[in-house]
Amino acid sequence: MKIIKRINNRDYKIKYSPIPRHKLPEATKKIEMEKLIKKNGEKIDFTDVTFMIPLRIESDDRRKCLTIVIDYLVKHFNTNIIVLEEGRGSLFPSMRKGEWEPYLKYIYSKSDDPLFYKTFNLNIMTKQSKTDIVCALDSDCLFHISQYVSAVKKIREGILDFCYPFNQPMYNITKDLIPELENSLDLSSAHSKIKPKTILVPPGGCFFMNKKKFIEGGMENQYMISYGPEDTERRDRLIILGYKVGDAQGPLFHIDHNRTTNSNDHNPLFAKNKAEYEKVRFMSRI
Repeated sequence: MKIIKRINNRDYKIKYSPIPRHKLPEATKKIEMEKLIKKNGEKIDFTDVTFMIPLRIESDDRRKCLTIVIDYLVKHFNTNIIVLEEGRGSLFPSMRKGEWEPYLKYIYSKSDDPLFYKTFNLNIMTKQSKTDIVCALDSDCLFHISQYVSAVKKIREGILDFCYPFNQPMYNITKDLIPELENSLDLSSAHSKIKPKTILVPPGGCFFMNKKKFIEGGMENQYMISYGPEDTERRDRLIILGYKVGDAQGPLFHIDHNRTTNSNDHNPLFAKNKAEYEKVRFMSRI
């Protein structure tokens, strides 16, 4: 039996026959970066990229994570950043807006709902972006510069439609190391002092996308609300639809912070989100 399911106004056919869980293609050989990485202090040209950061600032350390991530991007790239903060009141570090002004567009979305609508907000930012490449970026994730460059290069050259800038497990930057990172905006020291948190490669954190292909593929699934397997759902759906999904060499660095129901599986809609993902897993292309 086959039925049609609509996701964000796009039709997909769901075929109820089991398919294996999809694995990302093997990482391609490491690309030489000498000619791409900045020289003499110049910023890397990412003017064709928009970093999209949706968040709720539910603690001081979450705000600090955001500040570090924006400072890191602004230090190393000539790029575009959209931050969409959702919540009862704005807690964005407004005193820094002047420094970030040339690169940053800030959007505040008032909401009394305790749940965070990440997928909805990413779709808003995608529509407002003016670049060919967009990047869904969590407000607590960083990477070595070469990883960003490698991911963007693969999309620019059409090697991939979608690219994770990592293919190794997550390193958690503990709170005692955050002040050093905040001052240096350099991951080398933290990398040498910590070990991977797990042996698994996370399905989310950062995802570079050909914007046209992302829109064709239905963008974010707005049936996924708050914390849930929304990153896995997006990846598997795009692979099912035949897009080229891959990765770049290197680890993911996560800046430690306190967690709420919007960032763990205590989200009251987690089971519903998981059920939505299971439906998507059985889809086939029309």
